[in-house]
Amino acid sequence: MVWGQVGIVAGAVIVIYPMIPAVAFAYLNEKKANGSILPSWIIHGTINTLTTLFSLF
Repeated sequence: MVWGQVGIVAGAVIVIYPMIPAVAFAYLNEKKANGSILPSWIIHGTINTLTTLFSLF
């Protein structure tokens, strides 16, 4: 990322925004699913599928 093109605030948002679900998925994987990535994989796939379907209409 070129910080000069987006600025500090936008750059921070670009970094922090995807970090929030990543931390939530990591917590889910480690604490609730005994290290399995399957729940996060299913949630991520479902969100991607729904987003794609909503963008078509």
